[in-house]
Amino acid sequence: MSGFLFGGAAATLGAILEGLQAVALTLAIGVAGLLLIVGLVVGYIPFGSRLPVIGPYVIPARFVAFLSFGALAALLTLRLAGDSCEAQRAADRAAAEQARVTRDREIRVDLESDYRPRLARLADQAKALQKKVDHYAKHPPAAAAARPKAAAGGNVCRLGDAAYQLRPQKR
Repeated sequence: MSGFLFGGAAATLGAILEGLQAVALTLAIGVAGLLLIVGLVVGYIPFGSRLPVIGPYVIPARFVAFLSFGALAALLTLRLAGDSCEAQRAADRAAAEQARVTRDREIRVDLESDYRPRLARLADQAKALQKKVDHYAKHPPAAAAARPKAAAGGNVCRLGDAAYQLRPQKR
């Protein structure tokens, strides 16, 4: 029972974590891209090493641009791999659903071919028995008709009344 109760919570938690992962990945891609742009601008500005304000930061900016390019490439690869995995999972889910529908259809056909004749026989037997019950209700046997009427205004039915009409007795 606890799996039933916490199954929905686990699915919800999993969806929340997937959403947070996607947000974190997007944020990391944005930061890596911003660092790449800043590193390229500061590190490769013409005559940047001769400017007194930017000069000391040219070499570290080039290094940051190089590292941020690598990080950006890795993060984009991760994003694309995740998207292709999601597409593959969606295709697998669709194929599994189609297989389930096909299997259910085959099972239904097998069950109907096996049990439809049996059910038809049982329905015929039920109709025949219902006719016997209706006949018994309309025409009670002489033993039941000779008994006094019940206080409710009808025949009193006792176990064994004309049982031979419904099923043969063994002697």
